[in-house]
Amino acid sequence: MFHWLLPLFLSGAAALPAEKKSPLPRANNHEAANRERGDAPTNRPRRCVAATCARWLEAEIASRERDQTLRVDPALEQAALRHGLALLRRRAHGTLAHIQADLFAEGLADAQVTPYAAIGAPLDGLADALLEFAAARVLRRGYTHMGIAVIDQGLRSAVVAFFVRRLIELSPLPRVPLRPNHAVQGLVIRGDEIEAYVEHPGGWVEALPVRRTRKRFTFTVPTAKPGHHRVEILVATERGPEVAALWGFEIPSMGSEAKGIALKGPRDGPSKITREPGRDIHTTSDLFRAIEGLRRQGDLAPLARDAALDKAAASFAGAVCAARIAAHVLPGQGGPVDRAQKAGYSRPVTENVAIAGSLDAAHRNLVQSPSHLRNLIDPAASYVGIGVARDNTITPSVVCVVEIFGL
Repeated sequence: MFHWLLPLFLSGAAALPAEKKSPLPRANNHEAANRERGDAPTNRPRRCVAATCARWLEAEIASRERDQTLRVDPALEQAALRHGLALLRRRAHGTLAHIQADLFAEGLADAQVTPYAAIGAPLDGLADALLEFAAARVLRRGYTHMGIAVIDQGLRSAVVAFFVRRLIELSPLPRVPLRPNHAVQGLVIRGDEIEAYVEHPGGWVEALPVRRTRKRFTFTVPTAKPGHHRVEILVATERGPEVAALWGFEIPSMGSEAKGIALKGPRDGPSKITREPGRDIHTTSDLFRAIEGLRRQGDLAPLARDAALDKAAASFAGAVCAARIAAHVLPGQGGPVDRAQKAGYSRPVTENVAIAGSLDAAHRNLVQSPSHLRNLIDPAASYVGIGVARDNTITPSVVCVVEIFGL
């Protein structure tokens, strides 16, 4: 049985309803949509087949979530189906960029996503593996929505699931070219303060002013320069700032046929600031060199490793792996400033936190987030502490990365 996990460090999610229906065949589990906590699970089919297995898995997982309602989202089901069909054709499809593209194709810009996929046989075994995965990595960790697809192709079948934590809802983004300076509107579901950032071509990150009226918010994305842009929304919650939405769009050059903005899912790296090509990241030293490579590309001063920040980062990385939650505030841990001061660093700090399948993937995910990239290439930063922890008690294992930048 082949299976993979690509947890994203980003927390929160935003739904962007698609304007057109997906051409994919509809998944067979939409009657389970919006099932409330406490519903009795359906009886397990004697043989797990695609028409009933996905519905049973969703009902079973929802019934085991005791902290809050875990709802079924039909758009997530279709994204899972889309992703599963692509994986059966080509396993290399299972990357962050592919996952976000599959979500975006169904009108979603979910930022905190934990995906799961298993390919093989029999389906009963794949279903049991998903239940074990959900128990270890999903339940009681604040996820709000899920979508599961089961594709029955005999000896090469697939079970795919997307679990997300959704903090805001966004008004629909048109699937046609947009005019420059597009206004984004949304509603806060959970959390308080809102921050918005846009990453312009070349890696320049700009903080955007956000206007609030109770739970509703709006901001304008300036789009004067041709090329790829990436927008990110953060919400302050009990876990600290969480990324609630992430999506990208392309502004064609003046010579291209289209004069507006073509929306698309986030892609790998901006055009100038990006991960150094050909560098595999396996140790904290490799990660430090990758950070220095980013700063060199931006003509920024190098950072110095700080022993106190290293200590604070290593301790919190262990706590992140123990909780299996990528957050800046965990019970009994305090915020980044408190943890840095406790370790012996008294000046202001910023922090990046990531959970991924490898150090290389964690770094790539951070670079693709405008707010985290902003910390990496902050000209005011002088020092850095890096902590890495591994959780080998679950399969596949994950790494937890904490980067604390001293200003």
